[in-house]
Parts: sequence; C-alpha cells; structure tokens
Amino acid sequence: MDSDHAWLKVGWRLPPSNFLKLNVDGSSATNSDQMGWGGAIRDAAGNWIQGFQSNSKHNSTFVAEAMALRDGLTTAKNHGSRQLLCESDCNTGEWIHRDGNATADWLARRGCRAINQGTMLLNSLPPELEVILLQDMFGVV
Repeated sequence: MDSDHAWLKVGWRLPPSNFLKLNVDGSSATNSDQMGWGGAIRDAAGNWIQGFQSNSKHNSTFVAEAMALRDGLTTAKNHGSRQLLCESDCNTGEWIHRDGNATADWLARRGCRAINQGTMLLNSLPPELEVILLQDMFGVV
C-alpha cells in the first residue's frame, strides 16, 4: 500500500459486551412531502434485537433524523434496554460514517416509501435486510 494512503474501516462496530447499540437514520423524498426514518437495535454480537420504521407528511431530513433518534430511544426503553450506545450518520448522536449505517439507512428509506403513516415495530429481521446487516457488521461497502 502507498504510504500516502491509509485505509479506514467504516463498517458497523460491535458495542461493548454489556451494551446494546441503536443505529438510526432519516430520509426525505426529493419529489414529495414524505419523510421517513428508521433504526435497528443490536446486541454485542451484532444480532438483531428489534427495529422500526416510520414516516410523516413533512420533508426535512434533519427532522427525520431527530424523529429516528426519539423513536429509537423509546423503542429501546420499551424493550428494557438499560445500557445503550446510539449512532447516526447525522450529528444527532454518536456519529458513524454513512457506509457503516446501511441497516438504519435501509429502514429509513423503507419508511419514507411506506404508504401508511405511523411507526411499524419489527420484532424479527426482515429477510431483505439480512445481507445488509451482515455487510454492516463486516465493513463491506
């Protein structure tokens, strides 16, 4: 490798052994007034605990990011999480590179495209998200 270049792992990183990790993201549609947000809670081994997606008739990525953090913290509290690490690719929590936040990004975009308004809790990992979750864990972008 050239000495002028350095590699940076941008993938999702495991939380400490006694923590859960919440990753959130917001999304807004460029051609409508729809915004969506979502997030995922994972354990110290990277296993899916719970996720969520939601949307609203408003178009602000910043507001969507804030709503994602709010709903994520509520979901984690309702799950009984006591020690939680939060990450977002916006400056609303612990910052993570966008490429390491693909799971939450997928949920936010899915929420933005949803027809029904409101929050949907996902107690099991959606099959379409399995590969993305693994890519997040291993830093594949």
